[in-house]
Amino acid sequence: MTDEVNIFASAAKTNEKRNAKAEARRAEADALEKIRSSRELNPYWKDGGMGLPAEDTDHNPQPPSTVGRMNDGGLSWWRKAYQRCTELAAEENRPLEEIAAERYGVCWIL
Repeated sequence: MTDEVNIFASAAKTNEKRNAKAEARRAEADALEKIRSSRELNPYWKDGGMGLPAEDTDHNPQPPSTVGRMNDGGLSWWRKAYQRCTELAAEENRPLEEIAAERYGVCWIL
């Protein structure tokens, strides 16, 4: 019976030694990691980061604006031309068709 107790006691001591060594290794690794992260220039790698910025799952991107967009077939240009003609017609108290015909040669375009 004493042999069994001695075996369990020595096993417990061995486990305590292993745990102490493992804890010392973890503490040493943590100390080295703190030194490395303090020297790191990339803010996404600092403090144990993954190297990439955090993704915002709540962020809803704005839909692209339709005003001034390319590849609209000239629609934005026609809108601006129409707006300029209406502003000029209001300033000069002249009909819109007359100003459009004067500028573009034809009034039915706008």
